[in-house]
Amino acid sequence: SSEPGYDKQRIMNMLLVHDIGETKTGDIIRPEKQLNRQYYHAKENEAMHDLIFFNTYPMSKDTSFFSECWNEWIHEKGINYLIARDIDIIQGLYQFSCYYLEYAGLIDLSDAQDWFDETYDIKTEEGREILERLVLGNERFADLVKEMEIANEYDEY
Repeated sequence: SSEPGYDKQRIMNMLLVHDIGETKTGDIIRPEKQLNRQYYHAKENEAMHDLIFFNTYPMSKDTSFFSECWNEWIHEKGINYLIARDIDIIQGLYQFSCYYLEYAGLIDLSDAQDWFDETYDIKTEEGREILERLVLGNERFADLVKEMEIANEYDEY
């Protein structure tokens, strides 16, 4: 990205600290998380507070960089947050698609549609490129993508 402030390392660390926050909540799908946003943010903040802000590991190095990444994530600001958020959405969709193939017939199509609907929340060009490479253009998922009729609709956004 040519966006000012873009930093791949920061994006990766933001995703890492976000996942640490989910140790208290689990990886909740976004629609559910949006309905109970305050609850999940409080639980994730609690986990981060325990692990980063209070340096619960006495032999650990300075964790202020991770605190900064967490603050960017929780306050939803900047290009690095937007790309990290897009990657988080794509990672969930990719994993769902793998499960869908592995457990064919056991997962309801309406659940699949909920996961694929999240692709409309992808905001960055980097996110759209990753989505195309990992999911929409992935040969393994071609039948699922076609069934969701997402490929053509996504191009319109």
